[in-house]
Amino acid sequence: MKRFFKTLILSLLFITGLLYILLQSSPVQNYILQKIVSVLENKMGTKVSIGHIDIDFFHGVKLTEVFISDQHQDTVIYSKVLKIDINEVNFSKNKFHVNYILMEDANIKLLRHKEDARWSYLMLLDNFKSKKKDVTAKPNDWDIEIDELKLE
Repeated sequence: MKRFFKTLILSLLFITGLLYILLQSSPVQNYILQKIVSVLENKMGTKVSIGHIDIDFFHGVKLTEVFISDQHQDTVIYSKVLKIDINEVNFSKNKFHVNYILMEDANIKLLRHKEDARWSYLMLLDNFKSKKKDVTAKPNDWDIEIDELKLE
């Protein structure tokens, strides 16, 4: 019985290590990136592209060549480098805490087209709003906190 638990623990450690190594590889990270871009494009109804992703599971995420357009195909956000320093992700409390978001060589356009009453960035954010009328927090709502936004 003791040998069984030892084998089980070693197997779990091996699988965890293998998953960590796989998730640190560029092909796996870029596959995840393609899926994320596809979901964002479908959700927002606009063009989204990200050149490369580098995930450091203990510190954060670095994205390069980040581009998001509005419904008129005009640039809303472009950033040569976008770094997200993650402090805490707590799935049991639905909490996501970011120390800072750093945008290098960023181009952020705050514009409103003549035929639209709303700003282009607000139209993009509206795609992520809940469709429900009730705005009170539910137990499954996420608390997202961002301490600082840095532009360089």
